[in-house]
Amino acid sequence: MSAAAAAAAAAAAARAMWPQSKGTSFLLIGPIGSGKSTLARFLQDGTVPEDYVSTAGTRTLARSEDIALDGLRLKISVIADTAGHPEAIRAWHEKAKESDILLYLVSYAEASDSSYVKRVRRDTGQLRDWRSKGELRDHSRTVLIVTHMDRHEDFGDGVSQGRANHAERVARSAPAVAAAVKELGPACPVIAGSLATTAACTDVTFRLLTAIESSLG
Repeated sequence: MSAAAAAAAAAAAARAMWPQSKGTSFLLIGPIGSGKSTLARFLQDGTVPEDYVSTAGTRTLARSEDIALDGLRLKISVIADTAGHPEAIRAWHEKAKESDILLYLVSYAEASDSSYVKRVRRDTGQLRDWRSKGELRDHSRTVLIVTHMDRHEDFGDGVSQGRANHAERVARSAPAVAAAVKELGPACPVIAGSLATTAACTDVTFRLLTAIESSLG
């Protein structure tokens, strides 16, 4: 079998495994203030909350129709928005076992703080261990999303598609993000942007769908 044929067969197998018929389940995890609830709401109904409210436990949201952006389409079944306090990792573990996409969010605004770096390293180390122990679904994917990039002087007016690669390079240089990448592995997609506006959330979501599509071959 040629390399091209082998790649096509692998992609077909991955797509056959992917639960598109039932819809994809998302789990949003990460420290308090990283944007989990904002992104969860946007994935649910395309809106951006006006006020910040810290999530106390785990909220389960559902989307009634496929999410479609610029030719990319994904059927979402469940969106689990979780608390960000350190003890919440036990709840994350249970939800991670039944999720297709694990989104770990890191705030760029906090990413140089030593205690924040330690927290992120611990969290992502747990994600790595769960996967290595076979506790996650075989087809599941983990994506690292770096939020609050608008706090960086280069991106005060937002992270456009044309500046996405630059934003990712800047984000990867932050200590907490570098720690997360080290734990999750270089193949883990990194999406750097802002969730401050509808346009910014749309851009992050588009790149998220692109990352999911790319991971299937």
